Amino acid sequence: MAIYHYCSNATFHSIISNSTLRLSSLTQSNDSQEGIWALKVLKAACVERSRSKADQRFALWDVNEAMQHVESIYNGADGLGFCLSSDGDMLSQWRGYADDGHGVSIGFDVEKLAKWAANSKGRPRCQMFQIEYNEALAKERLGPLVDLIERHSHAGAFNNQTPSLLARAGLTDEQVEKNAAETRDKLRDFVSEVIRSILDEVFQYKHPAFREELEWRLFVPFLPGFSMVFSMHPTQKMLKPFRTFDLDSSDKSMIVHVTLGPKNLTPVKTMEAFLKSHQFNEAKVERSESSYQ
Repeated sequence: MAIYHYCSNATFHSIISNSTLRLSSLTQSNDSQEGIWALKVLKAACVERSRSKADQRFALWDVNEAMQHVESIYNGADGLGFCLSSDGDMLSQWRGYADDGHGVSIGFDVEKLAKWAANSKGRPRCQMFQIEYNEALAKERLGPLVDLIERHSHAGAFNNQTPSLLARAGLTDEQVEKNAAETRDKLRDFVSEVIRSILDEVFQYKHPAFREELEWRLFVPFLPGFSMVFSMHPTQKMLKPFRTFDLDSSDKSMIVHVTLGPKNLTPVKTMEAFLKSHQFNEAKVERSESSYQ
């Protein structure tokens, strides 16, 4: 089975010439709700869990407090991704991601790509996953994250650190400060445990409006300001962070197919010669069957 990366001729030339894959910022992609939709689904799952409880140890207050911290973590982070599709000849993909049909789609053997992603070879390990568009299935898969949030709620991580006068009744100032310090410690424990889970999870889901893309992803979490090595790509409107990952000679067999876009004028024999000149010998070259001028 192959999965396909749509790109311009310039990007394709860079991938083949340099034997590299570039994972770029997902929050600066064409989907303004990237990651945000998953957070909405997570909050809805937490609210459902809260309303199903009779003891109020996981009240709506706790849900709202927890999600404020989760959203704060998300707003300070990003994910770097390399996006692919199950369909290598789709008109909407040509239009949106391959220079309006002038580019190519690169077919990767899915098993070999997964093996490459899991083998770090001195670099950060990539995750590889298929995007989920179904809200009910997304809620089910986010269940362990809901469990984590509920567990920290029970531990008191979201208790009010500035209690009301009624809540302070009978307590000395020292006791009030001790309780607040304990809550801060519990909240720090929650943030340190949830931060990686959030980044690993939220980029695996997209709104159902994108379901026709049939998307797969290579993914690494990205925390700006931390020690991860990255570069910046300047566009007309922004700087986009990215990280480049090398392919060695044994990895080149995972590119098994190249489809020339419906407006791509490159002769098939020229494309075949270019691939073989860089030792990508397994790739079959064909033209798109899409009718698009």
